[in-house]
Amino acid sequence: FKIAPDAVQFLAGVIKGDRARARMEIEKLALYAHGNDNITLDDAKASTGDMGSAALDDLVYAMTGGNRLVCLQSLQRLLAEDVDPIKILRSMQYHLHRMLQVRAALDEGVPMDQAIGALQPPLFFKQADQFRAQVQRHTHKNLRTNLLRLGDLESRTKQTGAKVDTLMAQFILKIAA
Repeated sequence: FKIAPDAVQFLAGVIKGDRARARMEIEKLALYAHGNDNITLDDAKASTGDMGSAALDDLVYAMTGGNRLVCLQSLQRLLAEDVDPIKILRSMQYHLHRMLQVRAALDEGVPMDQAIGALQPPLFFKQADQFRAQVQRHTHKNLRTNLLRLGDLESRTKQTGAKVDTLMAQFILKIAA
């Protein structure tokens, strides 16, 4: 098989750390791609069954990019697929934290490419331009405030009887505004 570089990077992120899972995912990919010598990113995503990650990425990038319609569609899709709301909240926290890390470096005079290059794990190259634009769109104070609100939202979802999907939708729409 020949595999596209973006598919390799995607697989490395999905199957890292667990050798048995890595073997299983590679075997699934080989079966999925049987008869096709060139494996693409779409093939890798389809064979791993990790489409929830793609929807999470859609959600967080739409949220910090100001795309309210995609935010709500992505949230509805994730909830319909029974993705744990805490996993959704943690994905938002992770994305905002990475943006804050780059924003803080920029505010200290570090060039954008160097600040993004310092992220671990590295930013998926297909999302780099979108990530750059979003970091430019948000201030350090704004990102910190939203991270604090997100922490509060997580605790409220665990303590109250409020509908988690409603609380998340309100939060997402507020950030995307």
